[in-house]
Amino acid sequence: MVAKVDIYGLEEIFEKTAERYISRLFPEDRADVRRFVDELLLRGYNAARINKYLASLVSLKQILVMPVHTLEVTIRESII
Repeated sequence: MVAKVDIYGLEEIFEKTAERYISRLFPEDRADVRRFVDELLLRGYNAARINKYLASLVSLKQILVMPVHTLEVTIRESII
């Protein structure tokens, strides 16, 4: 079995970038997003894909201008 060696330092870059993206989100959503990132890492997603997902979440946050938890309640109330 061949061990993977991070010769480019991508893990360190990923950690810095991921935290920068997460810090741009609403405080109410940060813990959930960190759990989401942990789940993706466990499933074997690579760092570049996870960073793309985080960048998309930041873009959605700028469009929606409300935390996801608040959005869920708002959607439920509009359905009822």
